[in-house]
Amino acid sequence: MKHGLKTESATQFFGRTASHCHSCICLFRLFLVLLLFIPFLTLHAAFPDLGDDKAADAFLREKSGTYRNMAETVDRRGGYDILSAETVREVIGPVPVLNGMAFTQERRRKIALNPKLAGPERWSVLIFELTNHFQEDHHEAINLEARNGKLSGADEYGILRELVEFDGLRIHRQVLEDLEAATGPIPPGFFGERMFPWAAKAKKLAEYQVPSAYVLIRNQNQSGHRDYYKRHYHLIRASTAIEPKSK
Repeated sequence: MKHGLKTESATQFFGRTASHCHSCICLFRLFLVLLLFIPFLTLHAAFPDLGDDKAADAFLREKSGTYRNMAETVDRRGGYDILSAETVREVIGPVPVLNGMAFTQERRRKIALNPKLAGPERWSVLIFELTNHFQEDHHEAINLEARNGKLSGADEYGILRELVEFDGLRIHRQVLEDLEAATGPIPPGFFGERMFPWAAKAKKLAEYQVPSAYVLIRNQNQSGHRDYYKRHYHLIRASTAIEPKSK
């Protein structure tokens, strides 16, 4: 006797259930993917256009007390200019800029960035080069010792300059900590291996640590970085040799 009720076989029931489970699994997987990407979307939304150096400088001043302290200290000494990609070669000529360069020209501090740098890597180099202007008293003291013949030679000069930069790396990392506290996880470009070979495997800030002075000094010598300072030392000594002596 038929009662007007629609019945289904076990095969139909389990097939329908399996279909529902498959849909749930797909939705769950989509949910997991969204969870993974939301932090990145939030991160990129929190940062302005990294291609604008002035905007980057302003953003760093706002988000990092450490950066702001450096920038305001240098401002009190006369300030600094961040050279645009178009003016780097015009201002410094054929001098190669591997990542960045901090120098003074006509009593005005300049920061030159490699025109090919973009995004977090460019910002990272900007932060580091500002530490050089911030610590210029130390750099100038070493230059004075070289000029007065108080150093043993080019190697000592180079190591002393690199030790000042070692302190700069610690300041640089503090700026990154400030940024992460203010904006959430920062992109690995800020501490990538282009500028920090010892951080090649770091994917997040917690995995990036400033190396020991021993590791840094060895790395800078092996990479050829110290050769730049050696050349500078010999230029200082040569200019001293031809300076007229006071009577």
